[in-house]
Amino acid sequence: MTTEEKVKKIAEHYGYEAQSRQCIEECAELIFAITKKDREPYKVKRLIDLKEELADVFIMVLQLIYILDRNERQIDGLIEQKINRQLERMKEIKK
Repeated sequence: MTTEEKVKKIAEHYGYEAQSRQCIEECAELIFAITKKDREPYKVKRLIDLKEELADVFIMVLQLIYILDRNERQIDGLIEQKINRQLERMKEIKK
């Protein structure tokens, strides 16, 4: 089973309500990990914690994208637009 198939299976099992709440919790834990890493940048454990929380948030986001966007792929287009907009902003700053 691929990672994508596993993510879909988990998302379908729990559904939007449970996974949206879990995503909020994981985002809070990521914020805390970033804060701790910023305060103690040289501690290896802080970097490991941060990476784990990034993985947790990424998994939750993948699930929410699957639940909310399924086959529409609108989020892919929005991501592309937002990346391009930021790149344009960066060009403007360099001028």
